[in-house]
Amino acid sequence: MDEADIASIAKPVTKWANNVLEPAPVPRAFQQAFHLMRSGRPGPVLIGLPLDMQMAEKPLIVAGGGIINADATDLLQQCAEIAGTPVIPTLMGWGVIPDGADAVMLSAESASGNYPVVAVDMMNRIIKQVDADPQYRQLIDASHAQARPGGDVAETVRCAMRHAVALLQAAAIVCYTSSRHTSLRAARERPESAILSLTPVLSTARHLALVWAVHSVHTVDVADVDQMTQRAIEVARRDGFAESGQFIVSIAGMPFGTPGTTNLMRIATV
Repeated sequence: MDEADIASIAKPVTKWANNVLEPAPVPRAFQQAFHLMRSGRPGPVLIGLPLDMQMAEKPLIVAGGGIINADATDLLQQCAEIAGTPVIPTLMGWGVIPDGADAVMLSAESASGNYPVVAVDMMNRIIKQVDADPQYRQLIDASHAQARPGGDVAETVRCAMRHAVALLQAAAIVCYTSSRHTSLRAARERPESAILSLTPVLSTARHLALVWAVHSVHTVDVADVDQMTQRAIEVARRDGFAESGQFIVSIAGMPFGTPGTTNLMRIATV
C-alpha cells in the first residue's frame, strides 16, 4: 500500500525490510534481500514497492521457496495466468511452477555463455525428447488430479475432454475462446493431441501463440454450435491437424463470446 510505510510495519517480523521507491535500486535490493534471507538463520525479508512500479507495463513475478512451503503453487499459477504475468523462480523456488505450465527452465546457467543459439537449440531438443518419452506421458497422466465432487463446470469439461481424447485417439482438440482461459485450461491438461485455439480477439490469439502445444488461429466468431463444429473441422483439415474419418474434440463456452464460461464439449468426425 502506498499510503502505509510497509517496511516499518514488517520490520518486527522480518529479518530485513526496506521500501524501494525508484526502479534503479530494485535489482540491488533483491540481491541484498536474498543474501540476508539465506545467510545465518534463514528468515523472511520484505521489499516494499510503490503501486506505480507494481503496475509497470511489463511486470514480472519472482517466486521463491515460500510458495512451495505454503503449498500455494496452484494459486500462483492462477494469479499469473489471470494477470498475464511471466514467472521466474529463484533457486529455492525450483518447481514453483508445476508441470503443465508453458515455460520450461532447464538451468540458470543456460542464460549465459558464448553460444546462446546453440544452447537454446540443445534445450529444445531435450524438451522434445522428454515430451516424446512414453514414461513421461505416464508421469503426466499420473499427475492429473482426480475429479472432485462439487467441482466447477469448467473443471468437469476439462476432465471429460482429456478422457475423450485418450479413448478416441482424437486427432485434435479445438478450443473456442475470447478470454484465452479455455485454451489455457486445455493446455494445462497436457493432452496427447494438439490444441487448436480459435478466437476472434487478435490480442488473445497472439498471447496463445506462446502457450504449450497450442496452434493459435485468429478467426471470425461463431453464432451457434453447428457453426462452431463446421469451423473446427475446416481449420483442423486446412492446417493439417486432422484427416477425413478422424475425430476432433471441441470445447467452448455458451453463450459464445462470454469469458469464463467453458461449459460445452462436442465430438465430431472430420
